[in-house]
Amino acid sequence: RQWAAFASGVGLRLSEEEMEERARRRRLASDAARGASARAERLGRISAGVEAWATATQESLSPLHAWVARSRAALQVAAARIWPDCTVEVYGSWAAGLQAHHSDVDLLVRGAEPGS
Repeated sequence: RQWAAFASGVGLRLSEEEMEERARRRRLASDAARGASARAERLGRISAGVEAWATATQESLSPLHAWVARSRAALQVAAARIWPDCTVEVYGSWAAGLQAHHSDVDLLVRGAEPGS
């Protein structure tokens, strides 16, 4: 038997089985903490890899931003001939900054009246 002390100041004599169970629980908690730390480390490496890929992709696509802006402006001019009060917006991956090399450009015409 061994004594266990608690923050309350109460002491308790533990049997061999109780001591083994407490040791087992400490090992489980320690193993879980090491596993969580390893998972967090792996997630950090994955996140850094994704960020590096996204940065490189955005830099390589930066020359296309002017083309997207000109396309939106050209559609705005054409749509305004039909719907004078309309606006044209970029949405989707290009608007969110998540475009990749294979991404299309999504444009939305707001204020277009059906049938006019």
